[in-house]
Amino acid sequence: MGKVLPVVVTLALVAGAAALLFVLLEPSDAAPRPQPSAVISRPAGPVGPAGTTARMPAAPSAAQPAPFAAKRIAPEEVKRWLDSGRDFAFIDVREPDEFEKWRIPGAILVPIEPRNTFGQRLRRVAPNQNRDVVLFCRSGRRSDTAALMLNDLGYRRAYNMGGIIDWEYTTEGADE
Repeated sequence: MGKVLPVVVTLALVAGAAALLFVLLEPSDAAPRPQPSAVISRPAGPVGPAGTTARMPAAPSAAQPAPFAAKRIAPEEVKRWLDSGRDFAFIDVREPDEFEKWRIPGAILVPIEPRNTFGQRLRRVAPNQNRDVVLFCRSGRRSDTAALMLNDLGYRRAYNMGGIIDWEYTTEGADE
């Protein structure tokens, strides 16, 4: 019959005493080892039915950028806000040289760098934490970070518009 391999199956509490159960399996009966994959499985939390697993994607790679974490707003919606005269702070978090070359009319430059003073500088132009604040940069990464920083500072209506590269409307700059 071959060698018998003891495997611990479960730990059960019986009448207040712990009992360790062993099951004897033939090596040929053992389940194959799972192959590594790009998906990590973990038991489902309280939202999943008992006995099911939730699948989480692996960490993003350079070829697959990380998704935005802050609340998003589409450039089309921001354009509607601008056209309607809605009161909101429209913040460009890029560097001054980027702003000089290419900017969206009505946006205020508050560079995210240096990050340790970003919140203080932003409070000067948007002191009301209950006001809508729309942030953008070139591609959306810096503005995503800035929106999350504002959330940490108590701003609950901070939105990441993404990047100026997604803005299909009028722009200004030294390159015009």
